[in-house]
Amino acid sequence: MKLASHNSWSYLPPMKWWMRPFAFMAKCQSKTIREQYEAGARLFDLRVRFDKCGRTILAHGLIEYDASGLEEDLRWLNNQLDNVTVQVVWEISHDVKDEWDLFGAECFRFRQRYRNLTFVCGCRKFDWKRIYNFHTTEPSIAGCFASAPSDKWYSKLNDLWPWLWAKIHNEKVLDAYKDYDGWVMMDFI
Repeated sequence: MKLASHNSWSYLPPMKWWMRPFAFMAKCQSKTIREQYEAGARLFDLRVRFDKCGRTILAHGLIEYDASGLEEDLRWLNNQLDNVTVQVVWEISHDVKDEWDLFGAECFRFRQRYRNLTFVCGCRKFDWKRIYNFHTTEPSIAGCFASAPSDKWYSKLNDLWPWLWAKIHNEKVLDAYKDYDGWVMMDFI
C-alpha cells in the first residue's frame, strides 16, 4: 500500500470569513504538507480553481483556500528523495472556457517547474473529463475517504463530517489495504 492524501491542502484556513463556519465539511486534512509527507503520504491531491484575475486558488467544494504557500510546498516536495506524485484536479462547479484554458496552462507550468514530481490526472471534478494530459500512467487509487462514491444511504452524511468518517474508518482501511499494491487515498492521514 502507498499512502495518498485526499484534498491535501484543505488543512489551510478558508480565504473568506463567511466560509469558516462551513470549513469542517470541506476539511480533509489537519496536517501540513510536510507533516503529511512525514506521516507517509507520497501522493498529494491538489484541487485548484481560479479567481476573477486568473490567479490560482486552492479549493474543495465551495471552500477556497489561500494558495500563497503552494509554490513553497511544491518546491519542498520536489526536493524530496522519494518519488512524489501530485494529482491535479480542477475543482469547478461550472464549465468556464477561460478557466479551462487557465487550468491547462497551470498544469503545464507545474510539470515544467517541478520536474522531480510526477503529476497525474489533469481532470475536472464531477465528470472527470481530462483537460490536460501529463503523459504519465494514471495510478491505481482506492478512494477510502468520506466523499468516495458509494451506494450506501448514509454516504452523503459522510460528506458533512469527513473527520468523523476518518476517525471511525481509517484504522480499518489501513489494515484492509496493507497488502494492496496501489495507492490508498485517505482523509486525515
